[in-house]
Amino acid sequence: MIIESLLLQNFRRFKEERFNFDSGFNIIIGKNGSGKTTLLEAIYLLSTGKSFVTNAVQNCVNVNDDYFFIEGIFNKVSGADANPNTLSILFSRDKKIVHLNKRKVKALSEIIGKFPVIVTDYALVELVKDGPSKRRDFINHVLTFTDEDYYKNVLRYYSFLERRNEYLKNGNFTMDLLIFLSQEIYDYGRKIREKREKIINDFNERIRNIFYTIFEKESNLTIIYRPSKLEKLLDTDSLTDEVNKKRTLYGIHLDEIEIFDGEINLREFASLGEAYSIGFILKLIESELIERYKGTAPILLLDDFFSHLDEVKRDKILNYIKNNQVILTSVSIDDVSKKILDSANIITLENGSNGNN
Repeated sequence: MIIESLLLQNFRRFKEERFNFDSGFNIIIGKNGSGKTTLLEAIYLLSTGKSFVTNAVQNCVNVNDDYFFIEGIFNKVSGADANPNTLSILFSRDKKIVHLNKRKVKALSEIIGKFPVIVTDYALVELVKDGPSKRRDFINHVLTFTDEDYYKNVLRYYSFLERRNEYLKNGNFTMDLLIFLSQEIYDYGRKIREKREKIINDFNERIRNIFYTIFEKESNLTIIYRPSKLEKLLDTDSLTDEVNKKRTLYGIHLDEIEIFDGEINLREFASLGEAYSIGFILKLIESELIERYKGTAPILLLDDFFSHLDEVKRDKILNYIKNNQVILTSVSIDDVSKKILDSANIITLENGSNGNN
């Protein structure tokens, strides 16, 4: 998958700009605050409907306007869908209007997973060091791009879970209603759990080899999956406990996912540098799995890539991902090796405008 061009209107600091991208390496150069991360954010938003910078998409609207419009032209490059696809989002008054090839999309679920992108930034540290919710979100992201049914099952699961928790909280329910909702959550949860188990096994098959390839160090890296006791949703005693505590106590929203090196829990003992490196390895595996299951390599968005790794590791990673479309940001062109520069498309940002047009 590649993105050929990106149009931004009233998106953060960009009033109206168009950017063109090559199928290989694209390097966005600019000072801090020039809008480098904003370009990556816009591409990610087109792909997922979400921002990786803020939880409130309305924050992306230029401060002097009341809407933003972004449009990207994507191309699968090979296979049956090797034709340009124009994807656009208009956000106005807290409402998203999405068009694919000039046709209005009724729900984001119609396009989620079709234009895979992966973003890396310093938040990779949180993937290893933060609580299980970060790793659940990561696994959800991987499965959204590798399994067509997964995203829909997650939406249905959380819809039933929200209703169940609301009833438990306000006490306005019958036991028959609660049992019905428990069964629905269990059925969707079981499907989600099976998918998570399989994809985590896929990660564990690759993680040590890729870590050695990039960092030339042996490891005993393993992702440990401890699913919540989903079956307790159907247990009468557990149901009584949930009624007393006014919330759902079991389900895939409480699954624990941890990363170990041998017997060492890296959440507790990894340094920030180690956590960033391992997080990057997880993203590389995600890229491979998307290509394996969907037949197209995802677009890689590498924010501030040159700041967190030494030159040797950077070169190895860039060589490893040379077959993907890569869009990365840097404060200075001096950080980029001549080998990459010779083949890269350079986009220079100054005060919210670009030298790519």
